[in-house]
Amino acid sequence: MCNRFTMLWRVGFLFLFVIFPNDTYQKLQRQSINLKFLELLPNHMTDQFLGSLFNSSLANVMKIADRFKFCTADKEALKFLVFRNDKMDPSELYLSSNDLDMRIPTKILIHGWYGTGDNEFIKRLANQYHKKGRYNVIGVDWSNHSKRDYVSSSCSTRDIGKVITEFILTLIGGDLRLLPNIHLIGHSLGAQVAAFAGKSMKSRTKRNIGRITGLDAAAPLFEFPFKVPKHLRLNAEDAEYVDGIHTNMGFFGFASAFGTSDFFVENGSPIQPGCNTNNFFEDLVCSHGRSVDLFLESITSKKLIGQECPNPFVFRIGLCSNRKRAVMGEEISKDVTGNYFLDTYDKPPYGKG
Repeated sequence: MCNRFTMLWRVGFLFLFVIFPNDTYQKLQRQSINLKFLELLPNHMTDQFLGSLFNSSLANVMKIADRFKFCTADKEALKFLVFRNDKMDPSELYLSSNDLDMRIPTKILIHGWYGTGDNEFIKRLANQYHKKGRYNVIGVDWSNHSKRDYVSSSCSTRDIGKVITEFILTLIGGDLRLLPNIHLIGHSLGAQVAAFAGKSMKSRTKRNIGRITGLDAAAPLFEFPFKVPKHLRLNAEDAEYVDGIHTNMGFFGFASAFGTSDFFVENGSPIQPGCNTNNFFEDLVCSHGRSVDLFLESITSKKLIGQECPNPFVFRIGLCSNRKRAVMGEEISKDVTGNYFLDTYDKPPYGKG
């Protein structure tokens, strides 16, 4: 079923570009296509996806989104965990005894829905950074809020972002010259948390954080069932440089571009290679997590290379082969802008070079 679904999605998606290549892509950049597409799916697939997020049917999702408001988060519930090079497990970072050298690059890793500050995603990234060189690596643990129902977790993202801003300002001792060293890396809802940290920093200091990387930034309630204004979600103005990696387009992850640069893996297909099983929901989760796997690989490899292209159809038929190529992930050049597309293998190493 899922293999047939993937093929149906790709054929249908590309068909739109055959008929209306420019209009379709511009529309996709403005709004989510989920509602209409979900209406075409078998009921059990739609119910499985929406039930996991909203405990609701397709008919009620718009009402939930219309009623959605940001809420107050318990600041005391947040923990910041430091991953040191000589230790396997992190320790809680207390600002009163902070001994980090903030003159070196600082990676702040933010988990998504139902994650924790020391989950495997964060541990693996921290380990790779310490293998690569000298970095401060900090995990944000907002699990007291992320382990709630999806709507409740989403509503706290703005306040969590503000707490991270306060943390960063204290960490750098108010020295704004150190902000370019700060790199926020957020997966799913964590990407939206990073966005609000960036917005809060800019509002308070008139300066930007150095970089935000959105790993398949969460779409539900931010782009789906309708796209919210950019001041309420991750966008290119939230840091000096914002890069996005899209691996579950239109379901858990954003369908449209939001960054200085955006990389659409397998055209941002909702199902990534190697994630084809007999369980639709598990395939979506696997594909959503693929963005983390790819970024992890990019820390030590430059073989994940995207091709600049105006839209997926033009890329797929090979009309962008002479356009600019760019390395995706950790080593991206800050002069890279626009939309890039790439194919990958179905297991690591994923990069095709």
